[in-house]
Amino acid sequence: MDQQQNTCQEQNQKESDNRYDNQDQFSSQDKLKLRKQQDNQNKEQDIFEKLGVDKNIFSNILKQQMNLDICQDDIEKLEQLTLNIDKIDYINQYIYTFKVAQTLNYLKNLQLNVNLSAQFSQNFIDQMNNLIATLQQILTLNIELKILNSTVIQTYLDPFGLAISNLKNLKTFHFQVNSQGCNIELLDLTSFLQSINQLQNLKDLSLIFNNFAKFQDQMAIFGKELKEIKNLSKLEIYFQSNSQDYLDLAPMFQKLEIQNNLVQLSLGFEEGNIQSKGIETVMKYLSKLPCLKQLKLIIRDCKLGHQGGQAFKDGFQNLANLEKLSLTLKNSYMGDIGYKSVSQGFSYLLKLKFIEIITEDNLGDDYYQYLTSSLQYLKYLTMARFSFHCYFGKKVFLKLMRSLRLVNLLKK
Repeated sequence: MDQQQNTCQEQNQKESDNRYDNQDQFSSQDKLKLRKQQDNQNKEQDIFEKLGVDKNIFSNILKQQMNLDICQDDIEKLEQLTLNIDKIDYINQYIYTFKVAQTLNYLKNLQLNVNLSAQFSQNFIDQMNNLIATLQQILTLNIELKILNSTVIQTYLDPFGLAISNLKNLKTFHFQVNSQGCNIELLDLTSFLQSINQLQNLKDLSLIFNNFAKFQDQMAIFGKELKEIKNLSKLEIYFQSNSQDYLDLAPMFQKLEIQNNLVQLSLGFEEGNIQSKGIETVMKYLSKLPCLKQLKLIIRDCKLGHQGGQAFKDGFQNLANLEKLSLTLKNSYMGDIGYKSVSQGFSYLLKLKFIEIITEDNLGDDYYQYLTSSLQYLKYLTMARFSFHCYFGKKVFLKLMRSLRLVNLLKK
């Protein structure tokens, strides 16, 4: 009996000892985990201290610049950042922000709105470019430059390009230059575009130049340099030349090799007189893009004539795989004959799911009948959007509505 009792006591003691051992082991694991977390926090603090960054100051900068109220502990988790660089008095804050961005491993999206009319010093521009070049974690970069018509943009453009060429992980790059007044400076985009074509992981590229004249010399350069980017799936190119000089697009599109992966393409030409030959050139190039699904064309104040309408019609015949089309026309000088050809061309887009037509031209009453009669052949069409910035009578409007309703019934 005593022996049995002693055996039970020994067993209970072993179980108790095991529990304490497990508790000690669990406690040790917790301590190790906490120690690692503390070490990581110390490393992060060391990085911030090394760069002379104070989280509290940066948190205030975010609140002032971005109207973003973010607690200090969440700064490291910041995924996107927008910075308006437009005041000389804030130079130290801008540099401070770029230094912080170096430490933000989660930061993937950066938007920079730079107003160069604020007349920043060259030293600040150099500092900014050097810091941009260190942001290797960035996947999406949007830059908008605002300049005066007297700004020598070349002195800023090439250094920007060199900085961006270091961002080898970049997948999306949108770059826009807006000149406040017509900038008649002769641009040389060779160095800038050569920097961009080093970004071989780039999938989405947008280049917009507003209020610049004398673009003709840049057409061949665009074609030659952009052909080196092989993996683009989305491309946007927009020129507002502010000149009625004839703009020949052939040098660009003849040198621009076929982008086999291009799915989405947006092209815009404003106040550059591309004429009907320009439409023929564009359409010929589009017919060679095997994966093209989405197309957006913005053509304003370009004298296309009725031949331009025929060029659209002929080109649409080779875009049978197109699923989304947006077409904006203003002062096209195509007339009723040209617009009739465009409408007839829609009937060739048999896989079209979405169509958007925006026009500020004066159209004849019969155009709306041509338009709706073409849409009835598009059996996959699920959305149509029209914006006609012109006057037509009540009868014509009712006729258009009846025609669209008829299209809908026929599709059902």
